[in-house]
Amino acid sequence: MSSKTVFFVDIDGTLVGADFFLNEEVIQAAKEYQKSMGRLALCTGRSVYGTKHIADKLGVSAPAILYNGAVIYDFCQEKILWKRPLDRGIMEIIRRIYKERPEVCIEIFTEERIYRIRTNWMVENRGVPEERGILYPEIPQIKEDILKITLIADHSAELKECRGYFNGGFSFEFSGRHFAEIVREGCGKHIAAKELIKYAKLNPEVIFAAGNGQNDMELLSQSDYAFVPVTAEEKVRQIADYLIDSPKECGMKKAFETAAACRAVPE
Repeated sequence: MSSKTVFFVDIDGTLVGADFFLNEEVIQAAKEYQKSMGRLALCTGRSVYGTKHIADKLGVSAPAILYNGAVIYDFCQEKILWKRPLDRGIMEIIRRIYKERPEVCIEIFTEERIYRIRTNWMVENRGVPEERGILYPEIPQIKEDILKITLIADHSAELKECRGYFNGGFSFEFSGRHFAEIVREGCGKHIAAKELIKYAKLNPEVIFAAGNGQNDMELLSQSDYAFVPVTAEEKVRQIADYLIDSPKECGMKKAFETAAACRAVPE
């Protein structure tokens, strides 16, 4: 499955905006990019359930990085190729947050389902519809591997205060101002991207990446060309090689067109 280029693309805030609409012009540009010997790999904090319809529309030609870098998933084979689940000790931390931070919504992602512990305005109005999961009034007994925890709060300061619960063994990153992603230490989009390149034997000459969140920054920094929407936070925009329009303005159309025109390894 060797390729001339590979493009790692975030979904929320990059491909789609707050309305979750994927524009047809972006879809066609993504397909044209893949015809140019390029491989497209979705690279998102979303789950399998929240990503499948996007992968189907784009006709992705490489496995996807899901759960903020804890999983590599092949939508063609419909199976996990690589995963790094959280240590079971995460549940004790979740119990503490549940007790001490009543304003924070907790989502627990496993291979089989999504457990939503409490709810708030932000998750009801800005959360991915396919990932709202089953609402539990208290923390359930979970036997499956836990791939990711998401914390959601109406105010970002409430999430920043939660960072102190995760010391050693965990990666705590913001995917947006109101969403924090917790995965196993040693996971992340940039780490999973390297694993995907090795596993799928992509051997690209050029690596593109597009993203808008703090959890995209390492991957953007390590790519040959980084595309960042103008709506991203300042610290993310600062590492962009190309600033693109917002999802509402079809910014990724231009990014895919630029990648499709690439003919040489950058100096």
